[in-house]
Amino acid sequence: IEKTDMQNTDNQLAELARGFFEGTLSNDEEQMLFGLLQENEEQRARFDAMEQAWNATHVPSAAVEEEWRRVWCRIQGRSPIRMRSRKIHLRRKLAAAAVALVLVSSLVTYFFSSHHSGPEAYYTCIAPLGGKAEVLLPDGSRVWLNAGSDLRYPASFGGDSRMVELNGEAYFEVARHAGSKFTVNTKGYDVIVHGTKFNISAYDDDATVTTTLLEGSVQVSLDNERVMMVPGEKVTLNQVSGELIKTKASTKANAWIHGNTEYESITLANLVKVLSRRFNMNITVQSPSLRDERLAISLNNGEDFDGIMRGLQRIIPIRVVRQGKNVQILER
Repeated sequence: IEKTDMQNTDNQLAELARGFFEGTLSNDEEQMLFGLLQENEEQRARFDAMEQAWNATHVPSAAVEEEWRRVWCRIQGRSPIRMRSRKIHLRRKLAAAAVALVLVSSLVTYFFSSHHSGPEAYYTCIAPLGGKAEVLLPDGSRVWLNAGSDLRYPASFGGDSRMVELNGEAYFEVARHAGSKFTVNTKGYDVIVHGTKFNISAYDDDATVTTTLLEGSVQVSLDNERVMMVPGEKVTLNQVSGELIKTKASTKANAWIHGNTEYESITLANLVKVLSRRFNMNITVQSPSLRDERLAISLNNGEDFDGIMRGLQRIIPIRVVRQGKNVQILER
């Protein structure tokens, strides 16, 4: 009976794997496949062998090749992982050491591996607008990505340098490795790390790049300028003037990883950018004087968009006009 059960499981795995490679599985069938792969190492090894055999006989198009290079991370709450079918179906390599599937609190991260292997392979993890993501790097460092952010990193770190590229906002908990420095490249400056916890915000559409240090030590490097930081400090780059400014920082810089929004002082213009990313909305402020309005704000994960807008209307003279995902904030 046991032998028959094993044979049935093998047949089921082969059938599901073939459908997965061809992109024909339903959500329920994908759930069933991932359940089988999580049961034991032998089934994951069989799946990898099937994938290699499939790769040897199927040449991907350029579009598929590009999609395989990217790692998509989406929030799913506490529900089981559901992988939606796409026009280009992406294959998943569960045994990849470069990326880990992580389930924490209300955050679920899933990924698709790069099609290429070897030391030159890179991965990109993307947190979509309206979501967040978490990724475990090859060296054991953890990174949380805020909405509308992406992180590019190698499949493995070698030598005395560990380097990643960030666009958007991320909170890092960097693992210590003797003799190996960790560097985050952003659009504004590099952050050189020595085992620490810090937050970086470097969105393409923001005029500033900020690094807030919570624990350990980092060095901000811009051309020939070097700024050392200690916990409780923030370094801001004004991208127009090129000036680096160091100030005291809030200890709540990483509140967003828990679904909260905490600012001791933020302009309405910058707040609507935060809310646009968090709720995947297109929010505009019509009046220049309104855009410069400064607020102290504390929002938790349970507050919805319309509730936040009602709260803002009670404390500043604004009128909110909403059409679907498009929102205008006007003077009242």
